Amino acid sequence: MSIELYSSVLGSAGRQKLRAKALLAAGDRQSRLDAAILLHEAARTEDRALSAVETPDARLRLASLVEQCACLVEGLDPAGAATTWGRVLVASAEVPSPQRDAVRERLDPMFGAAFKAFRAELRTWKTIRRTGRLLPDSGVDRKTARRELEGTMGVFPGVSSLWYGVFRHDSAEERWKAAWKAIETARRLEPDNSRYAAMALWIAGKAIGEGGLDRCLAGISVETSGPEVLAMYALNQVSLAATAPASARGGRLAKALAAAIRGESLAHEAEYLRGYLVATRLLAQSLCQGDEPGHELLFQAGLGRQMVSRGEVPANDPVEFVLENVASSIGRSEELRV
Repeated sequence: MSIELYSSVLGSAGRQKLRAKALLAAGDRQSRLDAAILLHEAARTEDRALSAVETPDARLRLASLVEQCACLVEGLDPAGAATTWGRVLVASAEVPSPQRDAVRERLDPMFGAAFKAFRAELRTWKTIRRTGRLLPDSGVDRKTARRELEGTMGVFPGVSSLWYGVFRHDSAEERWKAAWKAIETARRLEPDNSRYAAMALWIAGKAIGEGGLDRCLAGISVETSGPEVLAMYALNQVSLAATAPASARGGRLAKALAAAIRGESLAHEAEYLRGYLVATRLLAQSLCQGDEPGHELLFQAGLGRQMVSRGEVPANDPVEFVLENVASSIGRSEELRV
């Protein structure tokens, strides 16, 4: 991509920033969230434009990263900005100090203030810090943890992991429509997070019905999705196949098997799901062959310990066992990222 075309692509980011500025000025809760989403989109546009330049010079790379970081700070996401800030520091080493200081003049104090404010906000998390969980086990702790999450989210609505935390609470309480809104907001802020996408597939049927789930599945690319999404895609296709007309059952099972095989091939990217990815493939294979899979397939997949520790499971529903345990495993692993 030429520098001229690069500048043209950035026009889109500029328009997003102008719209976000007006929304931030409005100041209400929804407007601040909408502004945060726009500014996250602007940061991604900046990143795509930079990636498309064949040989960007050091100053251009630094300027782009500074703008990306500034978008995330202004987008009320100090956590995301902190990751990009690391890239800013690396790129700064390649630029002479007078130019470097000029490029970073606005960002440095802005990021420093946001980082300090976010750390201070996290120090108010008494229950979450004590339990080490966004979703503690105790009912009393859960109520307090939720208040802590929502309090911080009111200040920093651009932090996707806070929305994910609220999603965890809503889904634990089986408030499916609220959980759907929370996970979809997290996805709008961080659309490339495959764990968010997987959890959305997990609750789609509960929140927006079988038709809504089917539309979500139709939007999944087996070739480009990560193992978490592929596991959820395959298991949901299997579940829908059980009630599908005979003419559609084979097609769903074939899609499930293709996704399961692809997911198992990517198990190295999600070691915590390896046994469940193997089990998903075995279940899909068995169903494609016209068999009714039982628990023996779960033991074959190496899930014996989970079978013992998770208690009694209906003998005729190993698919539900794997689906719920995949969701639980993804839920816990994503909490570690917050």
